[in-house]
Amino acid sequence: MGKFLSITNDGYYTGINAMNFTDASSDVGTTWISYYAAIRNANLILYADLGSAVTLPEVSVIRGQAHIMKGLSYFELAQYFSPSPALGMDSPYGIVLKPEAWDPNEISVRSSLNDTYLAIVSELEKGLAMAPATTGDKYHYTKTVANFLLAKVHLHFQNNEKALFYANEVINNSPANYDFVSTADYLAYFSSP
Repeated sequence: MGKFLSITNDGYYTGINAMNFTDASSDVGTTWISYYAAIRNANLILYADLGSAVTLPEVSVIRGQAHIMKGLSYFELAQYFSPSPALGMDSPYGIVLKPEAWDPNEISVRSSLNDTYLAIVSELEKGLAMAPATTGDKYHYTKTVANFLLAKVHLHFQNNEKALFYANEVINNSPANYDFVSTADYLAYFSSP
């Protein structure tokens, strides 16, 4: 977000760039609302009463993507609103977790940083188990995306052994269409399909 600042910047994203949030920062509310909306949407999918359709492979793929979306949203919230794990995992200031079906009247409290970490990993591992190995589209969550996010999460939370394991999964076990992007193909790769 704030990676495009320059001396000619006229004030946009400076709070995000400096991680200098206050209760009056509009970026804070927007970020918070956006990620919890994604978590709510994932929970709507995960806790939908689908009857016998829940066993269909297509439903499993969608539910896997919902788990990955939820884990990614938890992770982004933890990076913004929790202390650094380098200060110790015993911090009581993780994020508000929404592990159950969405209830707007539910009063929630912040989880510990360790519980936040465990919830992120749990969601991503569930997604990894259900996600497809590959899809024809760049915008679907796949096993490669789940492995990448698990590597990033474990690295952030200083579990380097697990981070290395999942990074190797991305590098060594991703389908060919997830190969490194060459310089010549860079612009075409990130354009719409």
